[in-house]
Amino acid sequence: MSVESAVEDHLFGNKGFGLISGWLTLQKTGERSTLLDSGGSARQGTDPMRKPARADPLQLTWDEIGLLSEGLTLSARALRNVTQDITDEYVLGPRGAWMVHLISTGQVFPSDLTQVFHCGRSLITAELTRLTDAGLITYRKSTSDGRRVELTLTPLGRTVERRVKEALTKFILERLSAYTREEVLLFTRMLREFRVPAPEGIWPPRRQAPIEAAASEPSRRRS
Repeated sequence: MSVESAVEDHLFGNKGFGLISGWLTLQKTGERSTLLDSGGSARQGTDPMRKPARADPLQLTWDEIGLLSEGLTLSARALRNVTQDITDEYVLGPRGAWMVHLISTGQVFPSDLTQVFHCGRSLITAELTRLTDAGLITYRKSTSDGRRVELTLTPLGRTVERRVKEALTKFILERLSAYTREEVLLFTRMLREFRVPAPEGIWPPRRQAPIEAAASEPSRRRS
């Protein structure tokens, strides 16, 4: 598989760990991707996406941590700029271009999109209204549940979705052209460490919510 195919699969793949939509797809289907497998981890019964803990703790200087944090924080802005032309052309919200792609991969209910973007239903509804007004999506009765409606792309929406894929693929390949496919996939695995919950016992520790803590207080007094 070429670097271009690998990057496109991770950005837009309907299965596995697509950078944008794959994690939600994984939760629904229970499928795993082997593209980022770290060698024999799958055969050893461990998470193929997570490297075993190092025997010697990782050491980084504060300056190095600062550079890493800066890259993680500011890279999102660069990704948004990739689709800004489409956003402006169709007067979409900040998530609109990404929603077009997500709908094409099977995230067809508004509740799916609230999970992906971690925001309230009202914000998603406002974005979907803009997509509808632009003629990119329509609503239809769900084929799996007649009580629900699902989102579907119009022919124009499918054209825009292809433009989103082409623009982002071009951006990623240009920025990472100096690296090998293996290095790009290693970078992808590292980024995923910030998105997937840490194993039990790893930072950050679980903190009780105020209501939960208050509910357990009487039992501690009785004991």
